[in-house]
Amino acid sequence: MDYYLVFLLILPFVWASIRVLTFKLASQTLPPGPKPFPIVGNILQLSNLPHQALAKLSKTYGPLMTLKLGSITTIVISSPNLAKEALQKNDQAFSSRTIPDMAHVFDHHKFSIGWLPTNSKWKNLRKACATQIFATQRLDATQALRQTKVQELIDHVDQSCRSGAPIDIGRLVFTTVLNSISNTCFSMDLAQYDSNLSQEFRDLVCGVADEAGRPNIADYFPALRLIDPQGVRKRTSIYFTKLFGIFDGIFNQRVQLRASSEGSKASNDVLDSLLSLIEEDNSEISLLDIKHLLLDLFLAVLLLTLPFVWASIRVLTFTLASQILPPGPHPFPIIGNILKLGKLPHQALAKLYKTYGPLMTLKLGRISTIVISSPNSANEALQKNDQAFSSRTIPNVLHVFNHHKVSMAWIPTNSKWKNVRKASATQIFATKSLDTRQALRQTKVQ
Repeated sequence: MDYYLVFLLILPFVWASIRVLTFKLASQTLPPGPKPFPIVGNILQLSNLPHQALAKLSKTYGPLMTLKLGSITTIVISSPNLAKEALQKNDQAFSSRTIPDMAHVFDHHKFSIGWLPTNSKWKNLRKACATQIFATQRLDATQALRQTKVQELIDHVDQSCRSGAPIDIGRLVFTTVLNSISNTCFSMDLAQYDSNLSQEFRDLVCGVADEAGRPNIADYFPALRLIDPQGVRKRTSIYFTKLFGIFDGIFNQRVQLRASSEGSKASNDVLDSLLSLIEEDNSEISLLDIKHLLLDLFLAVLLLTLPFVWASIRVLTFTLASQILPPGPHPFPIIGNILKLGKLPHQALAKLYKTYGPLMTLKLGRISTIVISSPNSANEALQKNDQAFSSRTIPNVLHVFNHHKVSMAWIPTNSKWKNVRKASATQIFATKSLDTRQALRQTKVQ
């Protein structure tokens, strides 16, 4: 019992000595850097603009410096020459990377070509990609397929324009890219333009992107990974489960087809090539490796597509808007024309009216606003075209309890609005009802 007590008393001192010795050894071998705070390290010094904070720190500590992000020691390179030395001349030594906690879901980091170290499995997966997916011959063979999918997109847009149906450009482009990949890999469309499946798949991909890009405290303090304080791993597990469920259904169907008498009719697509690779003698690639590889492929292509889709929509929207909207001052990025309103918006609008006329467009943040400064224009909009201008931008506060969906002041002029208006006119503000309560009002005044 005495030995046990002595051991418990000595243990903290041993631990502290090891930490001090480790810190001293590390400080002798690591590049210089700002002194870390206890527990959080240098995280607070990165602020909301890490790239600017790192550029500022590099002026003090040089192009090679050490930061302590939580309990993770991080080396920051801020020089092109040093980056070339590390990533080109010593690429083998620096090829591995810190694996985020979300990549541990379903042991994805043990199968993913994006997270594996440069071992034999990584080389086999890389070889499979080079020979079965990105080979010039295969890309050339699928060129007609990609052209077909683009033509289907054009035909759908043309049909929608002829029928007057609204078009969700982002959804259509995402569906086209998704079907191009799925046809290359599986010889089938995963979504249709008139179905919700592409939106569901897009939500899954965006969900994974959000979790990958969200700062996770468990990445800076690995001891917290078991409790997953921000729920990143839990949400990623849900997304991966749904994506793997889609892949499993396709894999099982293809394996059954290859085993049946109709196996010869199987398409010579990426999945067939990879399955044939698995069936080779002494193959080091398993079906689980292929499933994670295709997950990486789909996520990479679709995530790279999203920024271009967003940019295309913004450019197209701006181009169309500039053609049909009244003139107005050029908006600043993000904030638009908010700063031009100043502390006295009515005076600022009157001043802008002299430059851009009685009908002008302002961009308040992301909201396009039409400003009318002429009685004649106001009469044209609010009296002669009251139906078209009856709806309004709903402030965020009115979404509480979905008030904007039931309030007569905020719902559009649909059947519900007409019924509420009729109830008000016949039951509340009718002349007979007001006359009946006249004596009551007089009594309250008295």
